[in-house]
Amino acid sequence: MSRFASFIAARRSPKVGAALCLRLGDAGLACCLFLAPLFLGGRHDLGKLIYAVCVAIAALGVFSWLAMKRKSHAPPKLMLGLFALAAAVLMIQSVPLPGGLISLLAPAQYSLLPLWDTSREGYSLGAWGTTSFYPNETRQGVAMLVTHGVLFFTVCARLRQREDIGRLLKWVAGAAVAMALFGLLQYATSNGKLLWFYTHPSRAIGNQVQGVFANKNHFAHFLTLGIGAIGWIALNWISTGKKQPRDAQPHSVFGSLTAPGAILALAIVVIAVLTSKSRGGLLALGAAGSTMIAVQWAAGMLKLKQMIALSAIVVAVLAGVSLFGYEEVTGRFDDLVSGEIEQLDAQQGRRLIWTANTEAFVDSAPMGAGVGAHREIYPVYLSEPHGGEFTHAESGYLQVASETGLVGLMLLTCAVGAAIWIVCRGVANASTPEEY
Repeated sequence: MSRFASFIAARRSPKVGAALCLRLGDAGLACCLFLAPLFLGGRHDLGKLIYAVCVAIAALGVFSWLAMKRKSHAPPKLMLGLFALAAAVLMIQSVPLPGGLISLLAPAQYSLLPLWDTSREGYSLGAWGTTSFYPNETRQGVAMLVTHGVLFFTVCARLRQREDIGRLLKWVAGAAVAMALFGLLQYATSNGKLLWFYTHPSRAIGNQVQGVFANKNHFAHFLTLGIGAIGWIALNWISTGKKQPRDAQPHSVFGSLTAPGAILALAIVVIAVLTSKSRGGLLALGAAGSTMIAVQWAAGMLKLKQMIALSAIVVAVLAGVSLFGYEEVTGRFDDLVSGEIEQLDAQQGRRLIWTANTEAFVDSAPMGAGVGAHREIYPVYLSEPHGGEFTHAESGYLQVASETGLVGLMLLTCAVGAAIWIVCRGVANASTPEEY
């Protein structure tokens, strides 16, 4: 009855109802960062379900708040169009199509599925109805793409003021620091299981810092997303001598963070990325750090105090890495520094899977083999047997190419270009350090 009474009260007071909706939306967004990754990073169906529920809660709260406040919101047309086209591509891959159209969009379909070719003589299992080799997985891909899109447009709708952006950045920073601390703690107390109770069927847990993720690369990339946010907090605090923005403090994860605390937080995240021993994570860390420093330099914020702070971070990182075996960690990245493919891929596994995905792309260039079909299609194109299983192509770009063809590559290129354009436009239009 108390909940019902609260609902009635909210109906009678639009301001209270709008405030509750806003809190609900913010709670959903926070759960996307802090709760959803705990379920093995969304690798299994339960994690995907939790993530989708968090996004649904965030969307329900934010758009209900907009409706009750009668605020207009126009989603970015370019990104809306890209998401719509991407969803259309996946839908075409997973719905039944005429045989002639399948031959046009997926030329290799019947040569790889001869028993499903009704035009051949002899026994046939019937007509294969989709361009995807794995239509059920492709339909799940549609659901996840829609979920990502809803999250993107929900965030766009929520960020109405500069303070909103500051608050979200602090949530991202808090999620990265929390995951880094958890990863370091689990590594120090590892019993060979994820979360100390889950035995992964195919991965040895405890050889490197990886948090709740079964894949160390995914862990490192999650942390790298927080580098820019944490750097903004640290350098902004040092530049102004106060926490920015002030209006965001009541809702901020780092509302009372001091300059030494921000420097320590950044050092902890960097240490966790390095001790994950992920070479891809190291490259992502370098890109994120370079971008952060470039933007701070463009804003005129890299002065003596900031350079001293960056030096302190380097010292703290070196000290932290030494606790986990400096030579062991740095030795992992020696082959990356060398740039020699023979050292980067000593067992030739990556070159095998890259070649297989390239050949799969060439054979099904128009629309690809279908989202989610990688595990089923790559063995056909392996030039030699391999003892392991490649659940992914070890390259997101090649996997997009083999699973979605030229259409998917064009959409990915447009999406990356749009993201770069949005960031560059924001930097170009910034006039104060806070806006940077």
